[in-house]
Amino acid sequence: RSCEQAMCVASKECGEQPPNSSEPLVIINTNFDARCRNVVYIRRQTSYSISFEIMWENTDMSISMQPKTASGKMTGQAMFVCSSTSADTGTRGLATTTSEDFAIYQRPEPANLDINGRPYTYCRFDLKMRTKIGSYFKDNDVSSLCVLIKK
Repeated sequence: RSCEQAMCVASKECGEQPPNSSEPLVIINTNFDARCRNVVYIRRQTSYSISFEIMWENTDMSISMQPKTASGKMTGQAMFVCSSTSADTGTRGLATTTSEDFAIYQRPEPANLDINGRPYTYCRFDLKMRTKIGSYFKDNDVSSLCVLIKK
């Protein structure tokens, strides 16, 4: 699927957004693997080794990922948050997670600079257990993850 289709899916499936957040840009489900700018990647090193990777051009925003349950409700609790620590000094993204099942990976220094030499906001979350992401979502009553952008 294309990035534009993903954005379309997001606004339909994620429904009402909490106040102070703009439209979600992309929705992640178990069979979606986008290759776009300003998006969340699902990296599969193997079928049992999964990472969520967030790379954003604009460093003045916070990206949070909220689970949606199989019954179609948003939980209201962010599972992952990635925010820029400082747009002025160009420091890397600050990652947090409420899930003990994921490890936060931090690069030793920022990488992937934009044309002005500033690093993208970057965060990565690695699933600690050897399980397929579809099984993990199903076991935790997650049908998809909605990505919410705050400026």
